[in-house]
Amino acid sequence: MLCGADDVSVLTIHNVVPFAASPRHDPAHMLVLCANCHAKADRGELSQKTLYSAKRQMVKAVSLV
Repeated sequence: MLCGADDVSVLTIHNVVPFAASPRHDPAHMLVLCANCHAKADRGELSQKTLYSAKRQMVKAVSLV
């Protein structure tokens, strides 16, 4: 996870591009976050650049498994 949380019971899907701005679920603009990071992203405390960087890192980690 972005913050290092390992409790998978609180994971959520976040739309990096706000759903209201682009009302479709495009996997290219979605990532899994813990509830705390999701709330931070919704408040704008995590930039889109940070979120896309985290998404790229997660994809790399999964592809190595």
